[in-house]
Amino acid sequence: MKNAHLQYSIKKYALCKEAIQSKHIIKLKGDEIPIFISEELRELIEKNNITGCDFLEVKVI
Repeated sequence: MKNAHLQYSIKKYALCKEAIQSKHIIKLKGDEIPIFISEELRELIEKNNITGCDFLEVKVI
């Protein structure tokens, strides 16, 4: 069966280590979502049992 409405969208993020150094919250210009956070901030969120957050690992180059 042919599906003329088939659409794919793939986004894969990578962050530059020098550009994000010592920053804990990062948002890309022109994008509302996603918001990137440091590993240190993620650990604090989990340690303090803050809910409603989902985390995905992003490559840092």
